[in-house]
Amino acid sequence: MTKVKVRALTFDVIGTLVDVYGSLKAELQAFAARFSLWPSWQDNDWDTAILTVLNAYSSPAGFNEVLDRSEDSRAVATADREYLYQAWYRLRPWPDVPDGLAQLRRLDYQVVTLSNIGADVLEGISRTGGLAWDIILSAAAIGRRKPDPEVYRWAARKLGLPPGEVMMVAAHQYDLDGAKGEGFRTAFVFRPLEYDPSSARKPDPKPDPNQVDLTVEGLGELANQLGPRS
Repeated sequence: MTKVKVRALTFDVIGTLVDVYGSLKAELQAFAARFSLWPSWQDNDWDTAILTVLNAYSSPAGFNEVLDRSEDSRAVATADREYLYQAWYRLRPWPDVPDGLAQLRRLDYQVVTLSNIGADVLEGISRTGGLAWDIILSAAAIGRRKPDPEVYRWAARKLGLPPGEVMMVAAHQYDLDGAKGEGFRTAFVFRPLEYDPSSARKPDPKPDPNQVDLTVEGLGELANQLGPRS
């Protein structure tokens, strides 16, 4: 296999590095148990609720819509609601991620977020999950969302690197396709547990090797395949 030579790695975060679905489900179920909400819910009800929160994408609106499905939620204090809203800041990383990022940094790669989620949420996730970055970049800073081509161009400019020396790392093919279209190298991280089996959403399958530069099962494997930056 030809060695892929890059200087910086830009990472998608939501789903790629953190277990969003599992984290939000655990938060909602703990909240429900505390306040005796939705006692008769089945798997499909939880799935619908979590997808509602995901579709609101870090806004309290998704949580409020779910809470409104129970009359008992009217008794939930504002401070408790605020704690639930902060669940986005407590998203748990996949087990391979903290050590994998550290290993990549030791190999002398710049390790950078490139996410659609806001920088404040990225900082919270990183702080609670023990994720160390060289730079935190959020597409929200320029009012765009991946896979808008300008997001990848902006990231390369911020890094001061030609696109060919940057690798986009993601579990979502649309993101990698967008990055590849702007000259980035690409690495697909397979996250088969991104959603529960009962979920209406399904993780992206492993891509055709001709579509990406690397396909890996986790960040440790990514570090091993890349080796030290030369």
